[in-house]
Amino acid sequence: MPAKILQNRKVEGGAQHAGPRNFYISWVQAAPGGDKHGPPACAGLFRLKLSALQEDFRKRPIHSVVASAPGQQQAGALVVSGGDSDWTDFVALLTASYALANTDGSGELAQVLKLIEQAGDGAANARAVWAAEIEPCFARNFRIAGHKLGQLHFCHWLTKDKELIATTPPKARERDVYEAVARLLEHEPVGCGLCRD
Repeated sequence: MPAKILQNRKVEGGAQHAGPRNFYISWVQAAPGGDKHGPPACAGLFRLKLSALQEDFRKRPIHSVVASAPGQQQAGALVVSGGDSDWTDFVALLTASYALANTDGSGELAQVLKLIEQAGDGAANARAVWAAEIEPCFARNFRIAGHKLGQLHFCHWLTKDKELIATTPPKARERDVYEAVARLLEHEPVGCGLCRD
């Protein structure tokens, strides 16, 4: 059963259980003058590589892979609607534009962090929040929903500090996304220090 953070603040299923994994890749358009093809190309490649598989490296089935649509964050159409959500793995592709789209608390990552906080103990165990920088932007210093991303005890980073997933050239993007997807697929929540905290 996929995880749900319910309106009654309880958590069912999720990343630490044997149920299927549902990936959601969240991104926003680049700022004017930025790499306008980078974020959608990177999100599309994540989606393609994950969708091509039926299970992760731990034999957990992959049920769905969804990426946010262009402009979705700004339009307010959120992955979390009505208080229930069926994703197990939320992947945020971080840029300066992404941080700005989440500063007022209405962006996808801001909503996810608020739901996990409201759900209380156990919510972060049932969900996996992943973050990856796709442009130089000091993402660990972003403050979203009252949290500094680099200090969130349950945030799994797909990139090392001051490193990023290249969006260009295509060969570098292919290599970096491949390595990030491998980390997603080999994740073992039961033995993960971030998931157990």
